[in-house]
Amino acid sequence: GVVGGGTGGCACGLGKGGGFGDPRGRRPGQGAGDVRCGRVTPEAARTIYGVALDASRQADDAATLACRAELRAARLANARPAVRRVPADSRPEGTPRPLYVGVVQVGRHAVAVDSGAVLAEAPHHWTDGCPVLIEKCGPDAESHAYLDPQTGRSLLVDVVPRGKERAISMYPRRWTEGGATAPAA
Repeated sequence: GVVGGGTGGCACGLGKGGGFGDPRGRRPGQGAGDVRCGRVTPEAARTIYGVALDASRQADDAATLACRAELRAARLANARPAVRRVPADSRPEGTPRPLYVGVVQVGRHAVAVDSGAVLAEAPHHWTDGCPVLIEKCGPDAESHAYLDPQTGRSLLVDVVPRGKERAISMYPRRWTEGGATAPAA
């Protein structure tokens, strides 16, 4: 999908631009192209997109993978722990149904698509199971980056008034009713 992150990126590498998905999931060639066009510096491409460049300013795929792994691990190390943990013996069963971009509902559970990490059990909000990276965004606001607890990928970045919880609410009836599934046809 379209990925946010402009030249005004923050230390967490989540950028201040709009879009869907983690900027560090952007194709490396696109980040390298942004450098060659002068949209971002090589340092910003590394910080925002996790793209490592070779001497000719082309994306170095192996170095980019290593850079992204290091940056995601740093995100997790600097994040607040999840506010609610799902029991370790939880076994999601059922057909995956979309809940949010990169998150599916499997029976009573919200699951991160990329890692399979179980984030929450209905009816709790799926972000409750995510480590949260919080950064100041001006005098009265902060960004909350909700991370996949296994990979450190950003699932959602929410900008809220300082000291407030998330601004996003996502409660389809099938979720609020405890993960009820539609009857088989």
